[in-house]
Amino acid sequence: LYLSEAFDLSTTIPEQVKAANAASLGYRLFFVFENYLREFVVTTLTEDDNTTWWDKLPLDVKSEIETLEGNEELKGWMALGSRDKSALMTYPQLLKVIEHCWKTHFQDTVRDKALIQEARHISHLRNTLCHMTTINDEELDRIRQVMRDWFRIVSP
Repeated sequence: LYLSEAFDLSTTIPEQVKAANAASLGYRLFFVFENYLREFVVTTLTEDDNTTWWDKLPLDVKSEIETLEGNEELKGWMALGSRDKSALMTYPQLLKVIEHCWKTHFQDTVRDKALIQEARHISHLRNTLCHMTTINDEELDRIRQVMRDWFRIVSP
C-alpha cells in the first residue's frame, strides 16, 4: 500500500494494511449496493413526470440533505467535484425513502418490505466498515446474502 513510489505502508504497519485488505471486500460491496440503491430510488421516483424525485422525499430527509449540502459548500477547497442532492443521501435515508414512497412507487418492484428490513439489519455492518473496523467472514456472508436477495428480486 504505497503513499508514494518510495513509501510502502505495508513495511511500516503491516497489520493495519492486512486489516485494510480484509475489510476492502465488504466496503466495495456496500459501495456498489448503496450507489445502486441511490440510482434505483432517483430513477423510480423520476418515472412520474408530475413532480421531481426531490419533492417526494420525507421532510426530515430533505432537511438532513440540505444540511449536508451546506457542509459540502464549506469544503469547497476539496476536489470533490459537483455532487447533486441525490449523492448526499445516506444509506439509512435511501431505505427510509423507499419505505415512505412504498405504495406509490416501490411496491410493484420490490414487492416485499422484508427486503428493506434486511437492508436495515446490515446497516450496522456498513457503519462498522466505513468507520475503519473489520468484520468477520460470517458477517460478510450476511452482507452478501442480503444483497443477493435484493438483486434477485429487484434487479433480476
